[in-house]
Amino acid sequence: MGAWGYGLFQSDNELDTIEEINEEAGKLANDPLFNFEFPKNHDEVVAKLNAGLFHQLLAKFQAKNWKHGIIYLGALSVQLGVKIGDEDMRVLRDTLPRTKMYDEARAQMQKGLDGYKNDGEAWHFESLGLEDTIQARGENMFPSSHGAMGMNVLQDPDKVPTPMPKDGDVEVDEEEEGRKKEKGPTGKDALTNKAKLKAWLSS
Repeated sequence: MGAWGYGLFQSDNELDTIEEINEEAGKLANDPLFNFEFPKNHDEVVAKLNAGLFHQLLAKFQAKNWKHGIIYLGALSVQLGVKIGDEDMRVLRDTLPRTKMYDEARAQMQKGLDGYKNDGEAWHFESLGLEDTIQARGENMFPSSHGAMGMNVLQDPDKVPTPMPKDGDVEVDEEEEGRKKEKGPTGKDALTNKAKLKAWLSS
């Protein structure tokens, strides 16, 4: 998977995430051609999202704890000028710090959330696309059978978007799991461990 920058929408992994979001939106909207980036009819797509589709998608991704899905749904939507409710905006703000991503992309999203007027006016993240990046770096690149060499940036596997969990699965929050382990067992597990310790001490 290639990447041509560390901002939003600058890697193949992110494009895969967008495709997954498009697919889920298409299922809910009963429109297999639904597309956030290249909508057939911009006003029609925004109207569907404003009428509840955005909230439905957000709720579905929340249920799966798919943090990248939540953030990229938000990013795609503000680019279209979707009107996002206060509670849904709060979800985006709360999810961003918990999402593993590059600092540049995180800063872009934070700026977007802070500056978005939420009145129908689209927000522009100003990330260079692949073709624009090739043109900008043209003097440092040369063509090959695999595209433009010298374009890919080094990637951190921990910061690329994760695929959407399958139906019935939930994305594990590694940091939260780590805190649980530090605290030790709770509830029945804690009582069982105490009983084992007591039995061992009295033996």
